[in-house]
Amino acid sequence: GWLHLLSNLFLFFLAAPPVEDRWGRPLFGAFYLLAGIFAGGTHGWMTSSPELPLVGASGAIAGVLGVFFVRFWATKIRFFYFIFLGFFIRTGTFEAPAWLMLPLWFANELFNIWITSTFGIEAGVAYWAHVGGFAFGVLFALMVKSHRLEERFIHAAIEEKVTLLDGNPVIEEAMQAREQGNVEKAYGLLEKASLENSNDPDVAVVFWDTAVRAGRAEAAVPALSRAIRSCVVRGEVEQAGEYWLEMCKWAPSARLDPTALFKLAANLFERGEDAKAARALEQALDPTNSGLGPGLALRIVELARERVPRAALSAARRALEFPDLHEAKRARILELVSELEASGADSAPMPSSPDQGGGDPSAPWEKPGAIVLRDDWDEQEDEKTRGHTASEFEKFNEFVSMARFSVVKVVEAAPTLLADGALQLRLDDESNGRIGYRKINAIAVGKVDGLADKPVVLIDLLLNWNDLDAEELRILRLRSDGFEPSLLLPSAPEASEPLGMFVEELLARSRAKPLPDRDSACGRPLHEFESLEAYQREVLQVEE
Repeated sequence: GWLHLLSNLFLFFLAAPPVEDRWGRPLFGAFYLLAGIFAGGTHGWMTSSPELPLVGASGAIAGVLGVFFVRFWATKIRFFYFIFLGFFIRTGTFEAPAWLMLPLWFANELFNIWITSTFGIEAGVAYWAHVGGFAFGVLFALMVKSHRLEERFIHAAIEEKVTLLDGNPVIEEAMQAREQGNVEKAYGLLEKASLENSNDPDVAVVFWDTAVRAGRAEAAVPALSRAIRSCVVRGEVEQAGEYWLEMCKWAPSARLDPTALFKLAANLFERGEDAKAARALEQALDPTNSGLGPGLALRIVELARERVPRAALSAARRALEFPDLHEAKRARILELVSELEASGADSAPMPSSPDQGGGDPSAPWEKPGAIVLRDDWDEQEDEKTRGHTASEFEKFNEFVSMARFSVVKVVEAAPTLLADGALQLRLDDESNGRIGYRKINAIAVGKVDGLADKPVVLIDLLLNWNDLDAEELRILRLRSDGFEPSLLLPSAPEASEPLGMFVEELLARSRAKPLPDRDSACGRPLHEFESLEAYQREVLQVEE
């Protein structure tokens, strides 16, 4: 039945990953198949109903439980229970070590065999397969342990691929302490390691996980915040988002810096998780959270204006608080605030989530004047905007689609070599230079008319695109009429579009953001602009 299937899968989900992590995929895969064969053979040998077919993987999964019993005998397992007392149900949880609970499970299987054989019951469950699989798992794990196969062959092979423990014996010692149920020792080791290795995200993540298990999540917030920022810098925004959701769950009062929260919100919007994105924007706009500049506030306005108008209005008001806000932007923001207020953004509901549990990032904003989350937000917005004319929408979009930068500083150059670690260039004054790939925030590409007799493709390397408060955009500009891309590629391309291949190679080495998007930047197809001003306004978001 379904309950049998789901319970088997749940046990496999709990027990198999740690075993596979220690043994590696080849040994684990071979063991799992052998356990299934041995379990099936035990059932075939001992069953009283050989004519009935045997279907299922519970025998092999029982083998995994046998290995878990030997390999992780001291690990504490948390159990949930419920007891029916008349019309009432009593529930709770308790923890018990593997060395106690797994033998009790095994004894229960033997008891079921005795019951079914004594009273001639056809239970429809292959208890002998469970017994045979578990016994095989215990014997196999003891064989691996007695011959020290992990230490002699497996650990070295795994550590070549896994960098988490490389060169850091403290993490390995802490993980071993956790496996043995000594969370306090692991916490102490990792707390010290996180202070001594403040820039190591692996230490931070393991410390956070251990702190949560020890009930001290708040103490590990600074370490996890560093790990999240590190992920954002490396472009691993989805991973950063997972860590942030963990932080929200276990330390709901913690706050990331606004720039990281903005990038997390943008990624969450892309994934359709509007309620969590709204929570990230709320934290970014929190007056107690330092680091919000006028440029970042304007980016939040643009990001939130369609899905979370109330957050957009809050960000616009925050932007007006900065005295150094460019006057042209201030004028546009004032009109934007008026438009948002007139459209009812102050009272607009927020995107909601079915899960409103405590500590979840999709929970309501529990502050004075909190926004009530509702499920009919899209329908209400549609109803509210039906009376607007097209010209009114155009006027509104003109205000919110404001330029990021007031001016652009351009240095023209021609690439001469795609070297390791840096792009070598010949500058417009005939001198040589180089730019490290990691210093390139974004790469914008567009075909522009009016620069020569025929359209010219511009490849702009944006050096401060990630600086959300900058008024001046700094770029290195490569023109298609100034170099031959096929000479720069690692091998002579047979493709008819070497310029697109050059951009793809540059994107791969720099991991920069492609503008306006990857397909267009790589020429599939190129976007064409009637003038340089149009290109800089639409792609580079420069006002002048």
